[in-house]
Amino acid sequence: MPSPVPKTKVDELKGIISNSKSGETFSEFKYARCLRLLNDIRSFTPQDQLNMYRSIIELYVGNCREAKSLALVNLNESENFQVLRNCAFVFQQILALDLVVETMEKIIEVSNRLNINPKETLEPGYQLNYFLSGNMEKGEGYFTSNDSEKLFESFFRMLQTIDISDKALNEVLQIVHGVTLENNIQCICVEYSYVEEELFITIHVNKSIEEISNLNTMVAKRCYQSGLLDDLNKVSYMILPAKEADI
Repeated sequence: MPSPVPKTKVDELKGIISNSKSGETFSEFKYARCLRLLNDIRSFTPQDQLNMYRSIIELYVGNCREAKSLALVNLNESENFQVLRNCAFVFQQILALDLVVETMEKIIEVSNRLNINPKETLEPGYQLNYFLSGNMEKGEGYFTSNDSEKLFESFFRMLQTIDISDKALNEVLQIVHGVTLENNIQCICVEYSYVEEELFITIHVNKSIEEISNLNTMVAKRCYQSGLLDDLNKVSYMILPAKEADI
């Protein structure tokens, strides 16, 4: 029987990242181990791959600004589909939903240039990002590629019913994103419900109810100061602990 093939340092780093649960916060030991592995593979790993690993590591250790900064570098410089999909993942986790849309747009653009069907390169499940970031006009290529035209149409109907502009949607989103970034909050998932012509957006995060008790108030205060309180009421953002939803 042949001996098992030993793990490489790249394999170990990938294993740490892939086996981590969304919302997990790395211990100091795990963080230090990841940084050592990154340093060991630096000489033979493309820079965008290094940035990708580091961005996810910083996300999982709670350094959300650094995670965003590294993902932005890759969005601007890389055309590797794996790298770009991980940019979208990081942006989604910190509620930079307009940047998720930019990433999807770049994946579509690179796919078309390489004569690849975008269905083969796009990640599904990002439909709500186009709506909440006020970028529905950019969504046609994504929604068509993901065979969700009916959902695309339903978002347009919601926009008309709740009577909110794309600009206001994006401005409210930037306030919500700013609050989550300042407090190093990782978003586990975003859910929406549309009942009796009222839209409710629920953000499940990796914090306890005690830790996030003032975040909803902070969002409302900043929207009020920016003249967006009526628009916030139309979207009805609510931040909750992920455990409250058994996620």
